[in-house]
Amino acid sequence: SVFFAAEYFVRWYSVSLRPAYLVKPSALVDLISFLPLFVQMIGSSDTPSLQFLRLLRVLRLQRYLQDLNEFRKFYVEGLGVEATVRPYQLEIARVASSLFTLVFIA
Repeated sequence: SVFFAAEYFVRWYSVSLRPAYLVKPSALVDLISFLPLFVQMIGSSDTPSLQFLRLLRVLRLQRYLQDLNEFRKFYVEGLGVEATVRPYQLEIARVASSLFTLVFIA
């Protein structure tokens, strides 16, 4: 959660701390995904658990897996090599990211 919060604030800083960034749908999903960390830090021991909100992290990963072009850009930038990306690789990445998130959130 700390990593997600740091990334959120770095991205906000990269757009010159413009308030318009905070109301973008992707920024709201990002905010809600690490909000339980701050609620637990501020709240007392009887604060209700907000762990279910961490499932929104799936949405963060899924934005790179929307279509083949976005996945190709993510793939090339992540590996740093030019490669041919096939549709079945996109499907495998979707399944893997969903499973990864469910395993580590549970």
